Amino acid sequence: MPVFRSTFALLAAAFLQTSCMHPRTPPVRLCGGVVRSAADYDLEDVRVVHLPSGRAIAINHLLAGRDFELGFAEREIESDRAAFTWLDPRHGPRECMVELPRESQVDVSQRLIYTITPEGVVTVDLTPCP
Repeated sequence: MPVFRSTFALLAAAFLQTSCMHPRTPPVRLCGGVVRSAADYDLEDVRVVHLPSGRAIAINHLLAGRDFELGFAEREIESDRAAFTWLDPRHGPRECMVELPRESQVDVSQRLIYTITPEGVVTVDLTPCP
């Protein structure tokens, strides 16, 4: 029995030391989202599906250089990736999968900003809520 207690005490001490040395970063809390076009031409039928939650955004017509903004009550991010599809009038149908941030560098509510580039790349950024 003494070996069990000393092993348990050693494991508990190691766990406490590790959790104190590396505090957990806060989860991402969202207040809204933005789908931004960095193209100099309009994009059609933009669709974003968040996985695994299945939450979707559909935009019929995203104007060149403009934003589509969506606000909502603050909540933790539920998905870990997003699937994009859109019609690019110069390059035809496009699709892209992006990873979403799961931890935040700041402990404030943020907006998730997707930027669609003319090259067919989608970038993901976080900015503090206004």
